[in-house]
Amino acid sequence: MSRRWISAAVGVAVSLALVGVPASARSAPVTKIGLTLYASEVSEGMPLMAVVRVKTRVGQSWVSLDGAALTISVDGVVVGSATTGGDGLAPISYPTSGVGLHLLKVSYAGDALHKGAKRTREFTVTPPTSPRPTTPPPTTTPPPPDPREPPPTETSPPPAPTTPPPASTPPPTTTTPPPTTTPPPVPAGAPTIVIADAVAPGLVYVEWRAPANTAVTGYRVYRGTASGGETFLLSKGASAFSATDIRVTPGVTYFYVVTALSAAGESPWSNEVVVTAI
Repeated sequence: MSRRWISAAVGVAVSLALVGVPASARSAPVTKIGLTLYASEVSEGMPLMAVVRVKTRVGQSWVSLDGAALTISVDGVVVGSATTGGDGLAPISYPTSGVGLHLLKVSYAGDALHKGAKRTREFTVTPPTSPRPTTPPPTTTPPPPDPREPPPTETSPPPAPTTPPPASTPPPTTTTPPPTTTPPPVPAGAPTIVIADAVAPGLVYVEWRAPANTAVTGYRVYRGTASGGETFLLSKGASAFSATDIRVTPGVTYFYVVTALSAAGESPWSNEVVVTAI
């Protein structure tokens, strides 16, 4: 038997062996997680509401993953768990505590056919908004006079001094310095939208990055159904970095831009993004 014929036979056998290997063993599917906060600022004691969407890759398509067991942690401490339904969605409700900035993480360990996946979001806990009631101090009523005590006698005022007062010294002359000129505030730069996605039916999530070297006092989100035709949608605080649009129609394509507010007014528009609602 020739050496060339042996090499050809071995090549055919290897090809047949590869054809017989299951697709799952050759290319394991992967998982990705979408995490949307209904509000990035929550008063202390109020629940932080969020929704998680888990998808898995099957072939060339992404499909919703049913029954994914999720672990919920805040600042590295596990605070609960959730499981996705048939639509791949799982709601999250976490009772907040501790004023300040926190990190919420949702992770999915997966199984032998899935790679581990996780998603994190920052949120801010603000002091409670309801002030504590204050009780005014009680009023004090003077006691009635004792009838056994003699009435007070009137004392004549002391006589006026006969010595004239010393002559007053005129105040020193002062020079008023010229008023200082305060430079005008610097206008805010435009923020940058980094994420825009339809993370759930009837819900679009938009996330942006703050402009550099600018004292931002707030943000405004604009939306439209045509490029350049955006109108005002909602406002966010200075520490916000994302917004959730819950007034969308499935199948409609929306255009979004964001502006920053400062003491000098409103910045130019950010980059425009396009999202089709599901």
